[in-house]
Amino acid sequence: MLKRIRQLPTASGVAASSTATFDLPLGIRYHAVYLLLGNAGTPVWNNGTDVTEIRIKVDGRVQRRMTPAELDAINLINGTKYGLQATDTIIPIFFSEDWLRTIGGENALAWGTGGIASLQIEIDLGAPATPTLSGRALVDDQTVAAEGGSIVPFPLGKIERWSKGNFDVTQTGDVHQTNLPKRGDYRGIHAFSANVAAVEVKVDNFTILDATKAFSDAVQVSRGKTPIAGRFDILFDIDNQISSFLATTKNDGRRIDELDVIWNMSSAASFDFIARNIDFAG
Repeated sequence: MLKRIRQLPTASGVAASSTATFDLPLGIRYHAVYLLLGNAGTPVWNNGTDVTEIRIKVDGRVQRRMTPAELDAINLINGTKYGLQATDTIIPIFFSEDWLRTIGGENALAWGTGGIASLQIEIDLGAPATPTLSGRALVDDQTVAAEGGSIVPFPLGKIERWSKGNFDVTQTGDVHQTNLPKRGDYRGIHAFSANVAAVEVKVDNFTILDATKAFSDAVQVSRGKTPIAGRFDILFDIDNQISSFLATTKNDGRRIDELDVIWNMSSAASFDFIARNIDFAG
């Protein structure tokens, strides 16, 4: 289907040290949003100071939360063309993923807006004294037939949600993280730390992944990914297929009993992480 580039509505609350909000139009399906930040009209995007956090909300509930640096770092795993472009300081937020290997996969994660009351992007502004903010969205007009034959906007089904947290580390060596939610299907866990030497992931005591940083990076490169220094990326979707994920339900439909991520730490330093999973908005 034809994808259109359309201008976002004017954001509200654009002022120094405030939260700006884009209220995205409904009735269309979103593949990506591109944001341009300026100071007195001059493009700027100094990660961590100009913008401190970005949140994407559906019906008032946060579905993704990240800093610009975290967003850019996760985008860059799939290649430099997906990152922040220094020449124009426009940062993309991807919903559908054109690096997936089938046309169906590319479009599967687009965010429809049928059946929801609001879709918002909140941006916490920091340093710019006279901030300006604008954006564009890559959208399509996909519809579906409802009961009775009427045509309605494509609904918001399962989406890729990003859950952000801080993992408390008080020792070196193996540290177990067992409190990740056992819901949805995990596509990746990203540890923003240079102190993770190796990772093992177990589901109900069955090992899913066991790799040092060097081996993990080598596998990622062989699969067309771009490993980033200074952090550890666990990629369950490493083969770029929409069907590749770590499920939290068993074949009989019951929840798994245990999800254990074992971080091997070279230094006792806590770190932020983002877990990506496919689930309904919540």
